[in-house]
Amino acid sequence: CGFCFCCGDFRRVVMTQEFDYFVLGCIIANTIVMSCEYYGMSDGYAATLKVINYGFTVFFTLELLAKLCAVGFEYLQSGWAQFDLFVVLVSLFSIGLDNGLEDAMGFKIGFSPTFLRILRVARVARLLKMTKTMLGVRALVNTMYYALPEVFNVFMLMFLAFFVFA
Repeated sequence: CGFCFCCGDFRRVVMTQEFDYFVLGCIIANTIVMSCEYYGMSDGYAATLKVINYGFTVFFTLELLAKLCAVGFEYLQSGWAQFDLFVVLVSLFSIGLDNGLEDAMGFKIGFSPTFLRILRVARVARLLKMTKTMLGVRALVNTMYYALPEVFNVFMLMFLAFFVFA
């Protein structure tokens, strides 16, 4: 790629299917950790979750940088890579807001930083990228897609029954 000395090593490791599976496992673990937050949690528990989330953000940032180093900027031509870049930037911006970026820069964002944390959960959408290689997941996604109209019809029928007999 021209801007790092170890492109061959990164390419061999980073562009494997096993590495993608490991990243997907980290995405699922990150989502579980993010879902462990609740109102009224102790300060120690909140600090632990925050540190774990920072660790995941560092991992996903390093993953993006490793893939950029391995493939170069051609990597960002993929829509999924652009999505990854967006989520990493949102994560870093969210961490900055949590640590006083608003006060340091002298501006207000005008919305709750919780919205940015919700966008980080969108990283789970990368599971759909793997449907190309995982035939079982692809079959499950296709089944759900084709079943949605019928589920809607059942929901409307239940709503009608509740409305009539209420």
